[in-house]
Amino acid sequence: AVIPMAFEITESSSDRVSWRCTENGSPSWIGTVLSWDFTPVGDGTRVDFAHNNWGESGPAGEIGKGWDHFISTSLKAYLNSGKGMPWE
Repeated sequence: AVIPMAFEITESSSDRVSWRCTENGSPSWIGTVLSWDFTPVGDGTRVDFAHNNWGESGPAGEIGKGWDHFISTSLKAYLNSGKGMPWE
């Protein structure tokens, strides 16, 4: 199922990008902040990802599983083969 999402870019620089969720099919996402920090390491770049600003209950386990899929599985597949793996 397609989940409608919208984000506002709150920071964009050579070492950090941040988005704030403004719309999502799951209300708990609204107001959360996704960020990527970039650090030069040798001949490459280290990327640290975070998804913060959750309410008191924190993120649901499914959200962690989703990010694990997209970062550890889909993004890795995309970088190695040019084709990612959608969430199913």
